[in-house]
Amino acid sequence: MAATPDAKLPPLPPPAPASATSHARTGHRPLLTPAQALFLARELYGICNAANAVDGGGGGTGDVSTATELPSYDDRNFLISVSVRQEEVAKAEGLQPPPPQQQQQHGAAAELAAAAAAATAAAAAVDVVLKVHNSQDSGRVAQLKAMDEAMLRLQAAGVLTNTPLRPVGHHHRHHRHSPASSGRNSGSQTGDVAVGSSGSSSSGAGGKRGEVSYRVTTAAEEEEEEQDQDGSALAPGPPRSCCCWAHLPSSTCRLVPEEPAAADAAAAAAAAEAAVAVAPAGGNAQDEERSEAPGELAARSHWHVVRCLTYVPGHVLSSVSYLTPDLLLSWGGLMGRVSAGLAGWEPPALRRCSHDWYPENGAEVLRRLVPHIEAFDEGRKSLLLAVAEELAAAGPRLADPDQLPRQVCHGDANGENCLVSDDGREVVGLIDFGDMAIMPRVCEVAITMLYAMLLGLNRPMGQPAQPGAAAATQRQLEQPKQEVEEEETDGATLRRLLRVAGLVLCGFQRVVRLRAGELRVVPLLLRGRLAQSLALGAASVLSDPTNAEYLLATQRPGWRVIRLLTHGSVMTDEEMVQHMLRVESELEA
Repeated sequence: MAATPDAKLPPLPPPAPASATSHARTGHRPLLTPAQALFLARELYGICNAANAVDGGGGGTGDVSTATELPSYDDRNFLISVSVRQEEVAKAEGLQPPPPQQQQQHGAAAELAAAAAAATAAAAAVDVVLKVHNSQDSGRVAQLKAMDEAMLRLQAAGVLTNTPLRPVGHHHRHHRHSPASSGRNSGSQTGDVAVGSSGSSSSGAGGKRGEVSYRVTTAAEEEEEEQDQDGSALAPGPPRSCCCWAHLPSSTCRLVPEEPAAADAAAAAAAAEAAVAVAPAGGNAQDEERSEAPGELAARSHWHVVRCLTYVPGHVLSSVSYLTPDLLLSWGGLMGRVSAGLAGWEPPALRRCSHDWYPENGAEVLRRLVPHIEAFDEGRKSLLLAVAEELAAAGPRLADPDQLPRQVCHGDANGENCLVSDDGREVVGLIDFGDMAIMPRVCEVAITMLYAMLLGLNRPMGQPAQPGAAAATQRQLEQPKQEVEEEETDGATLRRLLRVAGLVLCGFQRVVRLRAGELRVVPLLLRGRLAQSLALGAASVLSDPTNAEYLLATQRPGWRVIRLLTHGSVMTDEEMVQHMLRVESELEA
């Protein structure tokens, strides 16, 4: 008999309304263990589990698999190291290229889909990243699909990035735990939904450690109610892949103001939940038998989208101990290629995309959060609220495509999302498309320039690496980061940082030339992004204190940099722009 969905599980979240304008992060960050990540990787994407015993079903090869959690803002990311994929993955119908008539109908989009299919079949030789999204982003499936397509477009343009993998979904057995019986029954897809459930946290029964309830929705289901912003159907496109979901307990990542006592209680509860969620797989029996009242469990459990991407190996840019002109030029050049590769592509899902990191939402975000952040003294609050007023005044200009051309941007090229070559001499790769949106084109390079300045504050500028200097470049990656003397004057520090930013800008403009009007808003965009980062990082700690180290990474260098960037503090905006542009003239001389 075919398995049916567990009646106790709530329905999947509805798509986010097209007219939604709220920018508050009211979603929930999923809580799961490495063992659960391995289970989902195997069940949903065919990745072999080390023990192959979480379901007792066998069928594996005994190859070793491990899961290591990676830093993340409000999702959960796990590096899954595998040695082989299940044989049935290569046989799945979804891995076949579209038929010729479909390729002719959808053109380049069909070719991108075929590329994703080929990458899925070849995943035996690579590690993968399992991404479990927060509940808010899980209500925006179309935007997540657009991120997948952006990766494939950039790969076609020669940019090193992840490849999205397709779920094996209904093409393999699904196991289901019955609370009334100790045995297991194999199930199959029910209607258009494939369901696998267990006696785990989502069913309320005592199943084996690592199992969670999951389901796979088909493309037909996802497209049925998806409408464009004006209510018309979306433009025809290639068949979308299935979408995977997991039902998991969550911690809140709400950033709306709360009373101090309530905020403290929420933070303590989140810390306690996270401590349970990250308990090692070899925990004691008491931990494994821990149970909760069904009502309490349902109140903090949600459906979360689960995606799987190929892992891009290498060193992150933030690991370098010093910067070089070549490194910074290559960073800007990479983002120029990203901008060029995404130009002219405007998926309907991104036309209604909006989030707290969106540049045009900066004023609203700062006004909403800053007055309630007790960790900021009045001076810091005044500084950030002054930036909010600047952003509000510039709002019409930021939204006018005639003044500032708009396009899809990655929007988060920080030191953790950019990868350097093995010799540490150039930036070669880009990951994490979670903040991707349509925005002014200049925002792409301005955001990159800001993160370059933050890296440059406490890293000296080294000499360009010479060909064959392998030992020196290895030391660039391995030696402790050197801090610049704090006695440096504000003027000297700002000039040094503007040179860092100017090198990134020069590299970008070698690929994409910006207009004079775009260059004039760069200082404001630098301040705006940094102000948003300072406010969002501090506010997020209240709801997720266990992730404080990652969330507050910008705080220490950020306050000095934003003071230096304030108009008239050391230089005017016009002077800062001229100083950055001077770098290109010096390189050409």
